Amino acid sequence: MDAEDTDNARKFFVARIAKPKRTILHGTSYGGLVGAKLLDKFAKSADGSLNYDGALFKQRRGRGLHPQLRIRADLHAVYQYYCGNLPRPTETQYPLWMGLPPIPS
Repeated sequence: MDAEDTDNARKFFVARIAKPKRTILHGTSYGGLVGAKLLDKFAKSADGSLNYDGALFKQRRGRGLHPQLRIRADLHAVYQYYCGNLPRPTETQYPLWMGLPPIPS
């Protein structure tokens, strides 16, 4: 329902104000989960045009994250599906299901 509500807010804005030049979706923590679902269901209009030009999902670091929040790899795969720019050509290629490679300390 949250994903549908968010897309309805976008439709409301377009219908009553104007279609923006760009629509970027942002979500943190639970908002990232909602955003991933939103892109899964509402990324394209019936005519095939994109409803969202980009997305940024973040998960705050914390102790003992609930297992349901461990979906960073899934969010990364959704990002890659729409943006198609990771891994970079200069990076070691890795499967998207692994998430981002560890940052060297």
